[in-house]
Amino acid sequence: MHSFPMFIRTTGRRVIIAGGGEQAAQKARLLLKTDARLVLAAPELDTELAAIVTSGRAEHHTGPITAALFETAAMAFVATGCPGFDAALHGLAKAARCPVNVVDQPALCDMTTPSIVDRDPVVVAIGTEGTAPVLGRQIKTQIEQMLTPNLGSLAAFAGRMRDAVAARVPRAARREFWRWVFADAPRAQWTRG
Repeated sequence: MHSFPMFIRTTGRRVIIAGGGEQAAQKARLLLKTDARLVLAAPELDTELAAIVTSGRAEHHTGPITAALFETAAMAFVATGCPGFDAALHGLAKAARCPVNVVDQPALCDMTTPSIVDRDPVVVAIGTEGTAPVLGRQIKTQIEQMLTPNLGSLAAFAGRMRDAVAARVPRAARREFWRWVFADAPRAQWTRG
């Protein structure tokens, strides 16, 4: 492996998206699934990005982009569509020690965006280290077919029930209890609704 797969907490943290067009909008669509505070850095935003700002889900940074913008951000995505400007913004993010992804420039990426199967809070990420994105999407399709759409709500319900189960099921039997819930009748009934 040349990349270590992991999940990054976004609660209460800023994520910078530099760019105002379709590439930036693609990243914003992904990040809107999180609770990150999005900062869209561009002189102008396309209609979709402007609507995200209007909804209060992101702020629009119109001023000069400096390294200070990237300081303390959880991560940054650079997607201006101009290779030279993207490389310059990459340098600013690196100066601020902010992990950065520059769209379509793998050599300038500290991190890559995987194919994602979202059954929140169950999330499966498929990465190919940028070598075979089509293969990643094919695997994603196969996993989406394996996991029922309501699987995430079962996991969320189980999370809410953890304390009640801990109070009623002896510690030695809990792992077997949860195995039964997720592999047997409870899961089948949940899947059926």
